[in-house]
Amino acid sequence: MGIGFSGEDFASAINAQENVSIVHGGNRIAALVRTDKSSETVMEYQIIERAKALLKRYLLESNVFDEAVLKLNIDLCAIHKIAFYLGAPNGRLTLRYKP
Repeated sequence: MGIGFSGEDFASAINAQENVSIVHGGNRIAALVRTDKSSETVMEYQIIERAKALLKRYLLESNVFDEAVLKLNIDLCAIHKIAFYLGAPNGRLTLRYKP
């Protein structure tokens, strides 16, 4: 899924109660950061299906793939109360969403 997290990544990070989860692709790094409000557990199949539906929706709205992935990541972070950061490998990560 471009630079960002898949539904499987979200489910794994949430269910393992990871404090930070990082993905690197090309010239971008994305990070999920657990908050005190974050979901404790999720049903993996539900979050995977939601991620697929969001990706399809954003692509149909004429978004390019990477932008669609970014939007679905922020949506899933909002639903599960997770902070989302985005940046470059040699630079600073910027907060893109905070619950």
